[in-house]
Amino acid sequence: MKKIIVVVLLAILTIGSSLIYSRVYTKSREVSLSPGLSYAYTTKYPSADALVSSYYPTKNYGSSQYLTVSYKKSGFYSYSIWSYIKFNLPSIPAEDIEYAKLHLTLEYQDLSSYGTSYKKIYIYRVLSDWKEDQITWLNKPGGIYTGHYFIVYKTAASGTHYYVDITDLVKAWLNGTYANYGIRLSSDTNNGLIRFYSSEASTSYSNKPYLRIKYKIGLEVIVTPTIVTCPQGGEVSVTVQVKAHGGLSGTVTFSVTAGLPSGCTYSFNPSTVFLSSTSPIKTTTLTVKVGSTTSTGTYNIYVRATRGSYYDVGGFKLTVVQSGFTLSASPSSLTISQGGTATVTITVTAIGTYNKKVTLTLHSAPSGITAQFNPSTLYPGSSSTMTISVGSSVSPGTYNIEVKGVGEDGLTATTSITVTVVSSGFTLSASPSSITIAQGKSKTVTITVNPIGGYSKKVSFTLYSAPSGITAQFNPPSVTPGGSTTMTISVSSSVSPATYTIVVKGIGEDGKESTVSISVTVVEEPFDFTINAKPKFINAKKGDKVTVTVKVTLVSGKPKPVTLSLYGLPTGTYSFGYTKLTPTASTKLVIDTSGISEGTYTVTIEASGGGVTKAVTIILKVMGFDFTVSVEPSTIEIEQGSSGSVVVKVKLVKGTPEEVVLSLEGLPSGASYSFSPSKV
Repeated sequence: MKKIIVVVLLAILTIGSSLIYSRVYTKSREVSLSPGLSYAYTTKYPSADALVSSYYPTKNYGSSQYLTVSYKKSGFYSYSIWSYIKFNLPSIPAEDIEYAKLHLTLEYQDLSSYGTSYKKIYIYRVLSDWKEDQITWLNKPGGIYTGHYFIVYKTAASGTHYYVDITDLVKAWLNGTYANYGIRLSSDTNNGLIRFYSSEASTSYSNKPYLRIKYKIGLEVIVTPTIVTCPQGGEVSVTVQVKAHGGLSGTVTFSVTAGLPSGCTYSFNPSTVFLSSTSPIKTTTLTVKVGSTTSTGTYNIYVRATRGSYYDVGGFKLTVVQSGFTLSASPSSLTISQGGTATVTITVTAIGTYNKKVTLTLHSAPSGITAQFNPSTLYPGSSSTMTISVGSSVSPGTYNIEVKGVGEDGLTATTSITVTVVSSGFTLSASPSSITIAQGKSKTVTITVNPIGGYSKKVSFTLYSAPSGITAQFNPPSVTPGGSTTMTISVSSSVSPATYTIVVKGIGEDGKESTVSISVTVVEEPFDFTINAKPKFINAKKGDKVTVTVKVTLVSGKPKPVTLSLYGLPTGTYSFGYTKLTPTASTKLVIDTSGISEGTYTVTIEASGGGVTKAVTIILKVMGFDFTVSVEPSTIEIEQGSSGSVVVKVKLVKGTPEEVVLSLEGLPSGASYSFSPSKV
């Protein structure tokens, strides 16, 4: 398919010192412009368009004069024709697009011949790239339905124009949400064929497919802040932001066009900025210097940003005030006890170029509140330390005092300070202020005396409020303000688990009092016990039964059942009288050594219950019975019909002596024997 060439004619007319641009486009035009933003239009013809047919799946129709959409079914056979269109989009920000409409012109339709009243033409977003001279039904890219469609009725005549709003899709292409691979036209499954003119058609451009885009173009100026104040002889700055719309690019210059009062000058930094599609927003700083003779008042100042024939104007209000100074206090509010003092920093700040020496005084204060300044005289830009003294007779309350500054030329300024007067005395603090104690246990808390207004009397402590069963001791029992005591809180085992508030009172030597509360959470005394076994060392002959006494003793908490278990002996060789005990209690452990091999065993007896496990070990030594047998002489000769004798000796090797039964094996047939005795 042949390519469309865009021809742009740019005429530049020089009039005075300004340039007027007159643009003539074959495919784009701009409406007349006004300051700020206006609307412009551009028309984009396809960079590629083609149809694909399932009837000829390998054929390319890139040079066809038509964009066809068809579906036909006869019996079990059906085929479809789809059309693909792709546009090269302009470099316009998506946010500046007002609308984007797809235009198609009908060349032919045969709906009546199939008895079809209308066909819906669906618009799909193409998912991958394609080439006009290569696309076929077999290699066509996939697509996703955009939700846009239009209807062609059977009564539609050749030359009918269709406009479909696809603004959202074009914006998504421009802002990078989707890659621009164009659109696909498909139809519903009603029989019929519809042909639109393609970009190759031998017809006027008005009949060819195109994308009509309306967009904002121009400059937008925003000045911040919009209200500023400056003294005579001073200077003030505002930020001027300029934003290009509609893909506008180029160098922007700035100027103040109106409202600047007499005696003021201005400058922009930078004086120009360059806007582009990749950097459409820039800022500059406008600094206004106010002359010392500029009249006080409020002025509306207008700032203009210009790029060629495009410009916009923003504004701000400038209030010029008289040159002088101000006073500030830090802190501006404070608390002082009766008889106490505190300091405040007073700072003198110049307005404009004021540089006269300023003298500070306490201009307004209730009786009993005085102040001293160091230094009392200073230049703007400096600070003085103000010491405020409150007499012991000043009633507690909140007062406003005023500091006055007087310049050498008679100019004055004031600042106010809020003084809250409190009674002298002390406060108590507890660390920690909440604790957890088990029944029958105790813990410590540190109580600190904090003086108010230089209070120095010794303070003694008492447990002022507490439930029965909670007691306290203080060490030391009294301290001077600034000191601390260790409070030991004891909870008896009879106190029910719960959270209680106890109150500690401090009493000064002069009778002044203060209290502090402590949250005490009493928890159940934890269950605990010990386990013991007697005897712990056992020597037993194999076959003996031995008995061990196992005892569990309650240490703390409420008694809870525990289960006994044993480790280290074969199963079935031992038994407990009771496997469950509730401390304090005991039971017997019987060990039958007949099923236990000889040796030394470390036996662990474990008791577990109430979340607690305890164990005790015993040592069991099992000893076996053993002996040797010898015969003297070891060899004898006996004639037939005669008898002989030998001496059999049985010797104990280990263990306790036991009875041994003697027997003889291996005699020849016809021989007999007897032992005397047969047991030894």
